[in-house]
Order: sequence, then structure tokens, then C-alpha cells
Amino acid sequence: MKRNSRLSSTLHILVHMAEKPEQALTSEQLATFIHTNPVVVRRTIAGLRDAGIVTSSRG
Repeated sequence: MKRNSRLSSTLHILVHMAEKPEQALTSEQLATFIHTNPVVVRRTIAGLRDAGIVTSSRG
């Protein structure tokens, strides 16, 4: 994935998560919002989690 599209996807994911901080969102839901594959979302979230920006859980 190109760096620009990765940044765009990351920002879109963070915006959607920030809109409803009390609600847990699945990678499938986030993928639907930004019109991409859930695997892309999971990889992006993993990077954000490793950086300490978000928390995530299985299931």
C-alpha cells in the first residue's frame, strides 16, 4: 500500500473511532466505513496499538 493511502486510511480509522469512543468497533465495521479490506484495518490497528495510540482486543 502506498504511504499516502496508508496515512489516509489511518486517519479515517482514527476519526471513526474518535466519533464514538465508548463504542467498540470491529475491523469489518471500520473497513466498511473506509471502503477497504478488514485485513488492511487490522494491520493498521496493530501498528497503532504497538505505538500505544489505541487499544484493541480479539473477538
